[in-house]
Amino acid sequence: MQSEVIGTVYLTDDDFKDAFALKKNFGAASNVYVACPCVYVRYRRYLNIPCIGTGMDGDPNISLYISVKVQRAIRQLYQRSRK
Repeated sequence: MQSEVIGTVYLTDDDFKDAFALKKNFGAASNVYVACPCVYVRYRRYLNIPCIGTGMDGDPNISLYISVKVQRAIRQLYQRSRK
């Protein structure tokens, strides 16, 4: 069994901003549920990135807690990448 799983998720610009709550009208700690089917699910400060499969056989399903500090860092990286 592999000790690591490698994968890539491609997001449109809008999906990326929604997934990490970078849009100004999105309250990151709100009860807003945002999803892009088969790509990500965002609820409050949790970002879930599923993978096709059961999750029982090494599928790279991941759930992230996006703290204010992490969100700030992602926003800075995003802004730098757009210059």
